[in-house]
Amino acid sequence: MPWILKDDCVGCEICIKNCPSGAIKLIDKKAEILMKDCIRCGTCHSICPKNAVKHDKEQIPSQVLENLNLTEKNVLACEKFFGTKQDGLKCFDKMLRYFNKEKFVIEKTIEEIKFKKEEFKKKYNL
Repeated sequence: MPWILKDDCVGCEICIKNCPSGAIKLIDKKAEILMKDCIRCGTCHSICPKNAVKHDKEQIPSQVLENLNLTEKNVLACEKFFGTKQDGLKCFDKMLRYFNKEKFVIEKTIEEIKFKKEEFKKKYNL
């Protein structure tokens, strides 16, 4: 998903005028993408003169850190509520199961999208 680095946005409104789905609004003189309306076409990214529109892959390090922080918080909570380091260790396994489930959901979604894409191509002879 695209996102806007507010410090780089100058509020020129070029992305707003060119967004085909109308998913970008000016809020406090800065562009903001309304993700519920965004169709992920990349138009905003390619036309921003200040490169304020960023790719979601640029957020991967911070998202990984959030996941690690959540894991650490849960491990510490398990130790606190259940009373032992062994219980904290069990929580690591629970977090691994949780993230493996998330990975599985994403992998299945990717498979289905590829299938839908092939169906689309066949249906419209593309």
